[in-house]
Amino acid sequence: MTKDVMITIRGVQTDREQEKETTEVVARGTYYQKNGEHYIFYEEASEDLPGAVKNRIRFTGDMLELTKKGAVNTQMVFEENRKTLSDYVLPFGRLQLGIATRTLEMKETDACISGMIHYTLEINDEYLRDCTLHIEIRAAELRGMFRVIP
Repeated sequence: MTKDVMITIRGVQTDREQEKETTEVVARGTYYQKNGEHYIFYEEASEDLPGAVKNRIRFTGDMLELTKKGAVNTQMVFEENRKTLSDYVLPFGRLQLGIATRTLEMKETDACISGMIHYTLEINDEYLRDCTLHIEIRAAELRGMFRVIP
């Protein structure tokens, strides 16, 4: 895998009434591997919050950690068959997230890292939604992305 990557993260959240909400983030980022752990760094902007959010994904075979810093601050940990707690800090307040991960699957090839996480999300000890995250990290291809205008 190259250092310069494109990250696509698509989340599907399903509430009790089976209503689905889908979000997607596509961003350029940086990837590296150290001591058996994978690291991906990228920034994202939010329409609802001021400033960019700096993100770090760190994962091994059985754990994925998503850290956000900036307009949102949190450290979300996903481990199969385990519930973790984290604070989700926004400009207008702090929420406690409960993340009960059911499945975590990460696959790696020379050209791509992909993964899927199924989890239940709680806020302040109250069920909120069942969630699925699809993650794809690919080498960033510069050719074909820009067109030279004569």
